[in-house]
Amino acid sequence: MRFDYVLLGFLWVASAHAAPAAERTICTITCMTDKDCDEDNRFVAGQAFCGPNGACVPLVKMGDPCQANSQCASKVCLTTGKCQ
Repeated sequence: MRFDYVLLGFLWVASAHAAPAAERTICTITCMTDKDCDEDNRFVAGQAFCGPNGACVPLVKMGDPCQANSQCASKVCLTTGKCQ
C-alpha cells in the first residue's frame, strides 16, 4: 500500500493506494507521540496512533503486523508481531 500526503492547513490528508483503481482519503493531524492522536483530537481520538511518518494513522486490525500495543485496535500486540 502506498500513501501520498498533502498538508492542508494543520491537517495532513493521505491518499491510500491499495491498487491502481482503488483510492481512499484519510484526514489526520501531525504528531510526535501516540498521545497526540488521542487527547482532544476530534478527528482521530481513540482510533489512531502516531505513525512513523509523524501523522496519526488508523489503528491496526486483528492479524495485521504491529510493533506496539498502542498500534492495535485491541491494544494487544502479540510477541509474534501481530495484533490480537
